Amino acid sequence: MRKISYFMLMAVLLFSACKESYKKGDEGLEYMIIKDGKGEKVKYGNYMELHIGQYYSTGKTDSLISDSRTGIPAFEMLDSVRTPMAYYKVLSQLRKGDSLVIRVLADSVFKKNPESWPPFIKKGHMLITTVKMLNFFETRDQADSARKAQIAIAEKKQAVKDALTIKEDEKTLNAYFAKNNIKAVKAPKGTYVEIIQPGAGSN
Repeated sequence: MRKISYFMLMAVLLFSACKESYKKGDEGLEYMIIKDGKGEKVKYGNYMELHIGQYYSTGKTDSLISDSRTGIPAFEMLDSVRTPMAYYKVLSQLRKGDSLVIRVLADSVFKKNPESWPPFIKKGHMLITTVKMLNFFETRDQADSARKAQIAIAEKKQAVKDALTIKEDEKTLNAYFAKNNIKAVKAPKGTYVEIIQPGAGSN
């Protein structure tokens, strides 16, 4: 299967959304499915493994609100109790590998609960959700195993990222020490120490 970066995927999805017409859903929801998947559609009671991105669109600019790709995929059961019916009807059309763009006016989202309306979101603007159906499972145990595997992958990525950050920080500190003629040494726990005047007593 062809691999594509997240940002390129987003560009493809949003560009396609501009070119293609959205289908009408319930409660003001509009959606478009990019069918890349094969096989059966997700079924009622399945556990979905999803990458989800949420955006706020003014019509001129799109601002990222949240993105599961910075952590691990979301794992959600597809049913008509936990999933709002308007979204259930759309999600139940997806196959493994499919992508989905959902848009809805902020007015529709917060109509029933105006007290929860964030001040930065304005009337007439859109909330956009992108969904990638990575996989789905019949049992909770299968979904839990997949979640644990994703957590392990995320921890490895974070460890590599942390090591690179430490390396860059040490480079910056050493450059600062050299520029300012600071004779600092690194303590066992990573703290840099400069001894201004050595003591005469025992350790």
